[in-house]
Order: sequence, then C-alpha cells, then structure tokens
Amino acid sequence: MRRAALTGAVALAVLAVDAGVALGQPGLRPTDPDAEPGYHGVPEARPVRGRSVVVHYVRRGPSAPPDVDVDRDRVPDYVEWTADAADQALAYYRSPRFCPPILEGRCATFRGFRAPRRDCAGPDRRPDVYLVALGPRTDATAPWARCRGGGSFVAISPRLVVGDGNLIHLVTTVGHEMFHLVQYAYAPPLSPWLREATANAATAQWTSELGIEDPEHDYTDPVLERRFGDWLAHVSQSLYSAYSECDPCYRGFVWWARLMSLDRRALPRLLQRLGAETRGSYPPPARRQLEIFTDVVGGQAALTAELTAFSQDLFRMEHARIERQPPWSPTRRPRRASIDGLALHYVPIALPPGATSLAFSVTLGPERVTTASLLLPSEPSPQNLTVTARAVAPSRSVALPGGRRRLLFSTTLVHPGEVAGATVLLANGGPEPVRYRLAG
Repeated sequence: MRRAALTGAVALAVLAVDAGVALGQPGLRPTDPDAEPGYHGVPEARPVRGRSVVVHYVRRGPSAPPDVDVDRDRVPDYVEWTADAADQALAYYRSPRFCPPILEGRCATFRGFRAPRRDCAGPDRRPDVYLVALGPRTDATAPWARCRGGGSFVAISPRLVVGDGNLIHLVTTVGHEMFHLVQYAYAPPLSPWLREATANAATAQWTSELGIEDPEHDYTDPVLERRFGDWLAHVSQSLYSAYSECDPCYRGFVWWARLMSLDRRALPRLLQRLGAETRGSYPPPARRQLEIFTDVVGGQAALTAELTAFSQDLFRMEHARIERQPPWSPTRRPRRASIDGLALHYVPIALPPGATSLAFSVTLGPERVTTASLLLPSEPSPQNLTVTARAVAPSRSVALPGGRRRLLFSTTLVHPGEVAGATVLLANGGPEPVRYRLAG
C-alpha cells in the first residue's frame, strides 16, 4: 500500500484506543509460549521491515491477517498497511510538524518528539510490531519493557479493517500505539488516564494532517463512533483514573484531543517535564503527574473553563445522546449530590408548561475547580441531531465558608423549547469529587 492510498483512506479519521496489556505477563512477546492469549504457536513468516518498524506476522492460525494481496508481492496487504501507518506516524511525531513555528512562535525550538528506544530483541534496532489475535475487547497494546527484557513493542489485532475495506480504525490504532513508544522514550508507563490522553491527542493531530476533505464520502470509524456514544452515555464518570481498566480513559478521546489542540506546545512540554522528573524505571508519582499536566495546559482555572465550554458545545451537538441526571424541580425540596473529578452532570429542570421565568441557586466549590451554567435550548434541528442553546451565567455569586459559593440564577424564558429543555450543567475540572446543592 502506498502513501497516497493511505492518505485518502483517513480523510476524517479521529483516534484509536488500546485496551491494555493482553499478552499474559507484561513484556512477553507473542512468540513466547507464556504469552497467552497472544502465543502464535506457528512459525513466523518473513518479517516486513519498514523505515521505522519491523512487522511480524504468521500465515496460519487465529493471528494470521487476511490473505488479500492486491499487488501480488506475496505479502498480505494488511501487513503492508500496518508498516506504512507506523512509518508515517513515527515520521510525523519525530518532525517539527506537530508544533510548527508558523502556528506558535515558541514552537521554533521544537524539533520533534524523541524517537522510540531501540529494540533489544532483534532482528534490528527498529521497534517490533506483532500482528496477533488479542482478547475480544482489545485492539492493540504496547507493553513497556527495559532493554534487558527485550524492550518495548506493539501488538496489533489482525482484524481491524472494518466493513468493506475501511482502513481508518487500523491506521489510527497503529498511530496511537506508536505514540506510546514515543512516551516510553521519556518515561515508563504513566497513569492510565494520562497515557491515553496524550496518545489520543497526538494521534488526533496526526490524522488531521493526513486527512482530506471529501464531501462525497463519509470517512468515519464505526468502532470509535460507538465508543464515543458509550462515553456520551457515561459523562458523569471521571476521566481521571489510576486503574489500567479505565474505560472512560479511552472513550473520552474527543475531550483530550480538543484540550491539547488549544496549545500545540503543551504536549511536547508535558513529556519533557515528565521525563525530567523520571528516575530510572519510576515516573513521577501519580499526583505529581497530575500537577504537571494541569500546569502545562494553563492551570486549574483554565482547564475548568475549557471543560465548561466543551460541555456546553457537547450539549448543543449531542443533546439527544448525552447522559442526564434525574430531573429536578425548583418547587421541590433541595437536591444534594456529588460529581466526580473531571466529569459532567446535566440536570434537566422540570417546569410547568407555559412557565415564563426561572430562578434557583447552586451551591458548589471554588470557581477554579467547578462551574455551573444554565442551558436553555430552542427547538432541535429537523434531524434532531443538534440544538441551539443559550448559556446563562449566574446573576450573582455569594461567597461561603470553606471556599464554597452559592450561585444565583434568574432569567426569563422566551421560547417553549427553553421551558421544556432547561438544563443545569455542572462541570468539575478538578481531580476530586465535589458536592453540590440545587435549591429553588
């Protein structure tokens, strides 16, 4: 597969996800009998050597890729696609294009991310990529290992071409895993949320440069579309997690891509600072990783403000699919609830038909960590996909002991859609859960 074909196939691609180590013990390669379920069990075919990686595969068994070979060079097209995608992704990450001077003046000092550490298991110094059947929910994984353990490598499922030849999921998955190798050039595995957030953001930038506008075709990744829908149904779950099995870490890729795209210098600076505080095989402690991340994106107040703007846009664009909390009425008793760190609550307000005004209060934490806004939608679009909604800020804020505050909302309702769809949006940009109180 040549570059032009690959570029055309990724027109509107977004991101890929992996699902953690699925090869038994971390660091075991598919050629090791202890690496269940990834043990090949049959001899490897001759590896395909790309510019930056070596792709290993087999011709028989569950790990064999599809045997389609359009160019008849006796190498399955899937293997060549994988090698091409890996080469292109690493070439992009290692170049200044990720943060070009034309966009950010300070990017003039950026020469590209570090190259992945050398492979120590052979056949040469280039990182190994294995096509191997993984678990049912696993598309790929990038186990970290020191050189004496063979070094880090990537394992990719041989079944990532979707439908009638849609390559987007394969390409973005490969790009995502390649950035994990870039991360390891700075520090050992980071906290799961940060590891996936940065890989998602980097892959989004790469695929946006690969992509071309083509109004006659709908280039989308059905796998990622489904996972995005899963996240919309669980926006109240924290996007911070210290656990490897962190579904929101993968599903919330749109948020991470948007946040990191606001300042293209943030990701290079983040990895540099994390690398500077890494000691041997030990990255900075999880809390310190969070502190560094928050600082490079502009501080806690800036992060929370962007989360608020993002969640308002999300309401407008995906209002039909967003998870909502149980409705609340200002005429009933106050509601007390808690919102997780880096999470969203959309609370519908139950109003009587014909209501012309709305007044209530929200008591919550400091402004730099949590925000509340009132969203008042008009009628949805004919396809019921998007909605126009005005965001109403509090009319008054009252400081309370302990850094908390009471926000007072008062507005006139001017459209029937506002009465039917009035929603309180609470956004918590901090790492810890925050309690809040709604009262009429």
